[in-house]
Amino acid sequence: FTPLEQCTYENEKFWIKILNLCPEGNITCNKVVYVGVNKSNGDYIILNGNSISDTNMNFKGYSFKNGIYEYNIFKNNFLYISKNNQILQEYQLELCEK
Repeated sequence: FTPLEQCTYENEKFWIKILNLCPEGNITCNKVVYVGVNKSNGDYIILNGNSISDTNMNFKGYSFKNGIYEYNIFKNNFLYISKNNQILQEYQLELCEK
């Protein structure tokens, strides 16, 4: 089994793998997995999420929840970690590698 999309993002602190588990051709997907690894200590997090699209069904990014925290990765390669709709951390990521 090979997931449809395997993206790798990176910055100075994290490696992030996004796995899109929906069939090819689906514009939206609610079966997306986020695997984030802290480069300094090896701690990792695995989150379930979904793709984000605008009202015209254009892909905008991915959204993942971890309790009260939300992790969003957008097409512009930014990761936003927020709590109660307040951005706590923002990271520029390297371009996606497939």
